[in-house]
Amino acid sequence: RVDLVGRLRSVDCDDLVAMRHRLRDGPHHTALLASVLPSERDRLDRLTDQLQLAIEDAARRAPAFVHGDLHERQLIVEGAEIVGLLDIDECGLGDPVDDIAVPVAHLRYRALTAPNAARLHRYADDLIAAAADLVPVTATALATAAVLAGLATSPFRAQADNWQQRAIAVLDLIDDVLGTA
Repeated sequence: RVDLVGRLRSVDCDDLVAMRHRLRDGPHHTALLASVLPSERDRLDRLTDQLQLAIEDAARRAPAFVHGDLHERQLIVEGAEIVGLLDIDECGLGDPVDDIAVPVAHLRYRALTAPNAARLHRYADDLIAAAADLVPVTATALATAAVLAGLATSPFRAQADNWQQRAIAVLDLIDDVLGTA
């Protein structure tokens, strides 16, 4: 939720070391995917170029205190309220876009196989809209694409049945995410 992200921004982080931005992982993931899915190399090369430009743009954004790996499994919820936050080992000074892009990417990734896919996409859209005052929508889309590239490697790394088709479905999702940016 955006109010949680806003509360994270209020943490004093003057003494913290900067964290690695999620965008920086994207080119590594696209290179891995290109090596195991050579038929997708052109698409992955274009994505890598977009992510490289986004990395340069991110360097101009002011860092803030971020969770760094904020998604649904990191939240403790009672009823409809978030009452706690897990996995704070990655908290630190970073790009505020990450705390929006990571949950959005996870929601969209889950929507690929969830019976309530439309609801998950609506929630992701609502999160992006609600955070538009905190982070630029285009930056969120590019960082979401970088996180999704990492998630696209999961079927290969797990050697899941039909891993190629599953990874390509995530690449199609990335195209959709960037098409709306």
